[in-house]
Amino acid sequence: MRKMMGTVFVRSHAETRRRRAMLVIMLFGGLIAHAVVRHLNQAPLETLEPYDYWTILSGMIGAVIAYRTAEGHLGLPGVWGAVRAFGAGIWITLAGAVIGGTLVLPGFGTMFGPLSVIVTLIEAPVLLVLWAATIFGAHRTLHNLRFEMTY
Repeated sequence: MRKMMGTVFVRSHAETRRRRAMLVIMLFGGLIAHAVVRHLNQAPLETLEPYDYWTILSGMIGAVIAYRTAEGHLGLPGVWGAVRAFGAGIWITLAGAVIGGTLVLPGFGTMFGPLSVIVTLIEAPVLLVLWAATIFGAHRTLHNLRFEMTY
């Protein structure tokens, strides 16, 4: 909720945390995209080439676009809010993989991006837990924002 002080808009704490949650999802999407490509190529994580930078950037773009499309389903109260947040997490994961995969490799990336992300998350459960915690953190942040806007 924005409060006007003179001609300057001041963001509330919840709005600032919302932007931080979006930034964390964007950064973690780039990390997952990089992990997927490294997993598929069976390459070590020692060096970064220009293609790796593009992979990270496309994963970040895909994650933030998918997050913005699912943002309306996050932060809702109650059991159904948790169910919708779970569905939004699946949506963010798969839609982000489709968008990022399309940017990395049009055609094949669109088809195999979601499958590769799922396989990588299953084979690296630490990434899966961190990704789920990131989505849950965004859900709680948006819940706080909705509560702040209500009262």
